[in-house]
Amino acid sequence: MGKRPITADDLLRIEFLGQVEVSPDGKRVAYVVTTTDREKDGYRSVINMLELSDGKTSRFSAGSHKDQAPVWSADGKRIAFLSNRSGKNQLWVIDADGGEARQLTKFAAGVGDHAWSPDGEHIAFTSRVKPGETPKLEGAEKKEGKDKRDESDVKVIDRLRYKAEGAGLLGDARRQIFVVAVDGGEPRQITFGEYDHDNPAWSPDGKLLAFVANRTPEEDYSRVRDIWTVSALAGEPRQVTTSLGPVGLPCWSADGETIYFGGHDLEYMGATHVAIWSVPATGGEAKRLTDPELSVGSGVIGDTTAGPKGRPYQLVGDKLYFSSATRGACHLFSTPVAGGDAEPLTEGERNISSFSLSRCGKTLVYTGATDTDPGQLFAKVNGAERQLTNLNDKLLAEVEVVAPQTYWYKGADGLDCQGWVIKPPGYRAGQKYPVILEIHGGPHSMYGHGFFHEMQYLAAQGWVVVYTNPRGSGGYGQKFTDACRGDWGGGDYQDIMAGLDAVIAEGYIDTDRMGVTGGSYGGYMTSWVVGHTDRFKAAVTQRAVINLYSFYGTSDVGSFLGDGEILGNPWDDHELLLKHSPIHYVKNIKTPLLIIHSEQDLRCPIEQAEELFIALKCLRRTTQFVRFPDETHELSRSGKPKHRLERLERIKGWFEKYL
Repeated sequence: MGKRPITADDLLRIEFLGQVEVSPDGKRVAYVVTTTDREKDGYRSVINMLELSDGKTSRFSAGSHKDQAPVWSADGKRIAFLSNRSGKNQLWVIDADGGEARQLTKFAAGVGDHAWSPDGEHIAFTSRVKPGETPKLEGAEKKEGKDKRDESDVKVIDRLRYKAEGAGLLGDARRQIFVVAVDGGEPRQITFGEYDHDNPAWSPDGKLLAFVANRTPEEDYSRVRDIWTVSALAGEPRQVTTSLGPVGLPCWSADGETIYFGGHDLEYMGATHVAIWSVPATGGEAKRLTDPELSVGSGVIGDTTAGPKGRPYQLVGDKLYFSSATRGACHLFSTPVAGGDAEPLTEGERNISSFSLSRCGKTLVYTGATDTDPGQLFAKVNGAERQLTNLNDKLLAEVEVVAPQTYWYKGADGLDCQGWVIKPPGYRAGQKYPVILEIHGGPHSMYGHGFFHEMQYLAAQGWVVVYTNPRGSGGYGQKFTDACRGDWGGGDYQDIMAGLDAVIAEGYIDTDRMGVTGGSYGGYMTSWVVGHTDRFKAAVTQRAVINLYSFYGTSDVGSFLGDGEILGNPWDDHELLLKHSPIHYVKNIKTPLLIIHSEQDLRCPIEQAEELFIALKCLRRTTQFVRFPDETHELSRSGKPKHRLERLERIKGWFEKYL
């Protein structure tokens, strides 16, 4: 019996691999698997435990909640993790041999980053709290029976960064670092002030915590953050780095004399590749350790990953291990802390999104997805790789998944660009097919060798699916990544069109039945495309940037994107911002255009979609506006299951109607 075409509903059957953490002795692996909870229209995540000696796997946590971000204690006897089983994410600890998990925090604001002390007696973590106040506990106000009728519900804004995608309005609360004893007791606040503090990391002797912050009045106006240290008993923080750029995830050398961290120096603003740096723990000049042509922690975008992925780099012995995207794949590399060339540790056409290395450096465990598999767990012991899991085998045995074909073509100015084609199941040579052109967001993200359900679903409808990495995409060197900055709608648009033309030249595309879609920057580019050509018979623009003039003041990153990507602001460069805005060319749009947007999107606020829709309606053009309530910018990746399905079905319906 043959396989059937993949459906929209199959998205909800996929088991999504998340963070992986190998035990310090390299014998066991804790890893997260997320599945869909259809009854609650949500997701559940469990931590599994795998024995590397025999491959035996057991479910380490269970329930209808989300358990994630597991971290082993240094002695390998306990695991700390985050769970929303009591409401918001809180810190829990469980014995590595199993048993009942114990809840360590009950903060109303929830808990974020967490790290074990070297002796295993304490855990540092972050949570949001208003300056001068103590953290509120879950359910405290409800228990106190406070009458809020006389309290003002007016929101007063004083900060530039007063909102954030996925978090909403931030108010006065800031992220602070706390320490809690694993065996019980009240958490102790370690940092204070009107600044956000992130990524706590213990020194080897357990006396200091390194963290990331911009502890200046310019915090809201700057992308710069620095590495700081503070006594684990609290005290005045000490600045370690000196205004390098955006940095994060500090970790200590074994002797406590050096701190390593990820970040960049803003040389190319938001397009700058992330590197690993070192700095003396007492302060001094930071030194770049990784190749500037590789961007640490970058990867392949898709719609079949879930939850935190863990650190993008790890220090073991005298080497740094890290992940980086390159030419449509994401692989692991190592580089000596003393400096030197990066050595590739994995290979092949796949996307490695999470990894962990044992303390002895002999056991490397990682998740790997391919064009035709959403992801499996692998181990590499003494150089030999073996597959540890067989997730989604039942689904993959039922549905026909078409392997994408990669190709290279010449973009604008002869630039070498990479693209992919998925042909419909049952493709026949000599027959003409309609085509859907997909455009990725970012713009500095990257399509590549990873499983993309949406692409497979559209191909299953009988359409050829084409997707490319134009200039500005990651994975092809620093110059390529920077090439679209200040030129949105220029060379990037030409590269995308050239990628489609290269496929058309093969002779199997029906050029009278072409569609185009994309989200975020891909939505921007979709709207730009139909404002500059009538080649397409249908288009779907999603969570798009439409008006860079208004986007500057309404997006949670609008001012930084305007200054760093478009190179202009509304008061000095309004003509420049409008020149690069799709709304400026709305009179040219004749293509039937479906507009999809989430009502709680703060990255590309819904007013962007409203501007485009009203303009098109006033011009009597064919359009439809679909608003998804209670969804953010992440609708296609982590939105409510029913909304993710409806989004796919509406895209399909629009293309069916007009192609």
